Amino acid sequence: MCVTAGEDLWRLLIVGDEGSLRIPDPGTTVVRQRHDDDEPVELEIAAVDQLDPGADLMQHTWNRLVDDFFNAVRDDDRRHERHKDLPSLSDGLRTEEIIEAARRSSDERQWATVGT
Repeated sequence: MCVTAGEDLWRLLIVGDEGSLRIPDPGTTVVRQRHDDDEPVELEIAAVDQLDPGADLMQHTWNRLVDDFFNAVRDDDRRHERHKDLPSLSDGLRTEEIIEAARRSSDERQWATVGT
């Protein structure tokens, strides 16, 4: 992740072994570039997951998570068969590994491997 001064846009770049994901600004698209892709591919974000202008990103994310959780409970969907986007404990662990790698990378000022 890189932060630069003087830019007014929020953006995120995630780079991995198979390619990258770029979120140019919280909005309607994510750009995927795999190593074997000739051109980047724009992936559309579902309307329900899009951030409304002026909305707080963290609050929006929390609201979507709670809504998905309640719907899965209401539908008795314990195996995430109908609510496939609801994160699991394994997803949470993987997220924590990514956050730790980002912190380690920042502290050490070098690339860090996730999960080590």
